[in-house]
Amino acid sequence: MNLSELSTKKIYLTKEFMSYSSSLLHLPIFTSLHSKEDTSKNYIFKTDRYWGFDDVVIHSPWLSIKSDFKVFSFILRNFYSNFNKENKNPYEFNFSIEKYLEDLEIRNNRSYYVSQIKASIEKLSLINIGFTKDDKRYVCKILSAPENECLYDKNQLTGDIKIKIDSHFVNFFNHNPELILNIDHKELDSVEGDFAKVLYTFYKTNQQTNIFDKEVIIQRLRPDADRKLYRKILTKIKEAHNELIECGLIEKVDYQKKWNVKEISHFKIDFTDGYTIQKYKKEAEIERRKKEESNKKLEEIKNKRPNLFEKKKDQEDEEPKDDPIPF
Repeated sequence: MNLSELSTKKIYLTKEFMSYSSSLLHLPIFTSLHSKEDTSKNYIFKTDRYWGFDDVVIHSPWLSIKSDFKVFSFILRNFYSNFNKENKNPYEFNFSIEKYLEDLEIRNNRSYYVSQIKASIEKLSLINIGFTKDDKRYVCKILSAPENECLYDKNQLTGDIKIKIDSHFVNFFNHNPELILNIDHKELDSVEGDFAKVLYTFYKTNQQTNIFDKEVIIQRLRPDADRKLYRKILTKIKEAHNELIECGLIEKVDYQKKWNVKEISHFKIDFTDGYTIQKYKKEAEIERRKKEESNKKLEEIKNKRPNLFEKKKDQEDEEPKDDPIPF
């Protein structure tokens, strides 16, 4: 089995650059937690139409764009890698706790991050999504508990956790095998706010559009929101847009209204050339120059050090003589 069975397009699977199906990033799955209690809450999202998907129904725990999305991306990368091998069952593999923590450069609070991993795995196993695309109904899940085994060992802090991708997971790809979208995780990490991160993934994967319906954006950010919260959420959306302008992803945003409506109805986004986070690129260039300057200084210091074993010009190349005996 290989990745061409998932998509006709090239799939990237490095820790810096990853490919996702459109529905995983378009649908309100990974979003923002707005209170600590959300980590243990579930929600139901239903809508007749959402960004090209019909009759969308999502039963899911709240999944954070910061922590849960990182765990999911690590699992997805392992799934892609496993799919590329000659493996009779690419849906089962091991989640290496050490490798995950190493990728995130985590050295402290190990028990906290391992408990986060386990919580994310459990939440990912509870997702159930249904949608219609081109009159075909799809059911999508992410993880299943390994057969005849526990989901994870509660006391485990090292080693591997056995992962089983649900067979319905490929339906995220089957509805359109060509619609594969790529995310640069270093860029994503350079965006700080939850809303800004979600909007980054949404805008980044909709490069052909620059006008977005306010309702769709609010549903993507807060699938449980009622109209009473719209004004408060709109304020946070403006803050997120300002962050993305500061980062360099977008140049400006026009908040548009319909001619007969007082409230904002659409956002017109002007993206920057190259459609990338300029802030991250500048920081990377600054870091590269610092490293280059540091290496240059080290080389200069090294060249200035005297070589104690180097012969002077007037030094003769002769056998050393013993000191005379003092008696």
